[in-house]
Parts: sequence; C-alpha cells; structure tokens
Amino acid sequence: MFSRIVQFKIYGKIDEKLTQKVYKSIQQTKLIKPKLVTIHIHGEGSLVQSKCIASAIQNYAKYYKVPLYTFGEDFVMNSSVYLMTIGDKNYASEFSIIGDFGYVQRRLGYKQIMENLGIEHKFIHSGEKKVKLSPYDDLKEEDIKWMEGQLQYRESRLKEEITQNRKQKVNQELWNNILLTGEQALKYGLVDGVGIFDDVREKEYKGMKTYDILSNVLDYYVPANATFSNYLPI
Repeated sequence: MFSRIVQFKIYGKIDEKLTQKVYKSIQQTKLIKPKLVTIHIHGEGSLVQSKCIASAIQNYAKYYKVPLYTFGEDFVMNSSVYLMTIGDKNYASEFSIIGDFGYVQRRLGYKQIMENLGIEHKFIHSGEKKVKLSPYDDLKEEDIKWMEGQLQYRESRLKEEITQNRKQKVNQELWNNILLTGEQALKYGLVDGVGIFDDVREKEYKGMKTYDILSNVLDYYVPANATFSNYLPI
C-alpha cells in the first residue's frame, strides 16, 4: 500500500456535484494510505454542501488517524471559509483573498417582458404563502424582508460555525472586514499560519509525495527551494 499526502483540491463552486465527487473519490481510493490529508480551497458556494464535504474528509482523516491540514489559496469566499477552518492546522497564502461572509439572492424579473409580448401567466396554488419571489410578478415588500432575514440568518450561522471550528480563537473584529489577506487572517485568528502547501511539506513532511484524490494524480516530490537548473540534463 502506497503512503502519500492525500490532497482534496476544492476548486470552483461548492455544490452537490462536487460533494458527490468527493464521496465517490473516497470510496474508490484503496491503495493509498495517507500520512497527512490536506484540503486546498479556491472558490465559494453552498454552506450545506461545504459541511457535507467537511464531514466526509474529516471522517476520512480520522479513519486513518492522520492530521488534516487546510490551505486557503487565491480566493476563499463565504462558505469556503468554513472549509478552510476545519483542519487541525489551517493556512493561507499571504496573497490569498479571504472573506465575504455574507450571502446574496439574485432575482431577474420577467413581468415587463411578458406584458410586452402579451403573455399571461397564473399560479394555481393552495396556501397564501406558497408563491414567493416570483419572477413573473412585482417583488413584494414582505418577500424582500423574508429573504433578507434568510440571508442574515445564513451569515450569522456561518460566522458561528467558523468561530466554533477555530475553537474561539477568532477576534470578533474580524467580522468588520469584508475581505482579508492571509496576514490579516492570521492576525484575527482565522488561520494558524501564513504559507503554501510546499512550504509546510518541506518543513514537516520532507520527501513525501502527494496524491490528488479528486483527479487521481500522483506527483513527485520537488523540494521547495528547487530551481529550474536542478532538472536540466548534465
């Protein structure tokens, strides 16, 4: 059985499709025994799916009794920040952009277009509150307030989950910032260190090769201080 650092590269939008890919990859991995599990995050998405992915990867690391490290990469937004804070150690690059803890609901209305085309629509339903945020009707004030409440609740729960993940290390002044660099994330207790994966591997797991579990790709160990000339033919 091969020993590797097993990597989960969570890139792009976090949705149910990505969650299923994580589940499937874990089930199909049999020959690789991890010495360390890492999550590399770049993107944003659903808090529900982020929690599902987090649970699956945490259970995977616990099964093999190995540490779990997370690495925030270029952009780590809203629900992705939750994923970045679930590790035994959490890192971000000094150039990472982290934050945007709020949520937005986009709505495109079609009422005027349908009226111009002479198209009539009707919803047949039971219950006064069945139809909300219909793109075919004018937006109601009560619906706006309802959606604002939903978005505010989601934001508050995200902040609570992040604080819990970080074991209360988070400085509450953090929430006054819209976006943070890796250095600022460290200052406010959002991460344990500033650095990239290669730096950490060089220090703690020197010589250990990696396995990208979502792409089924093995790589070779390359020292962090290597230069192009090291690999030119003599």
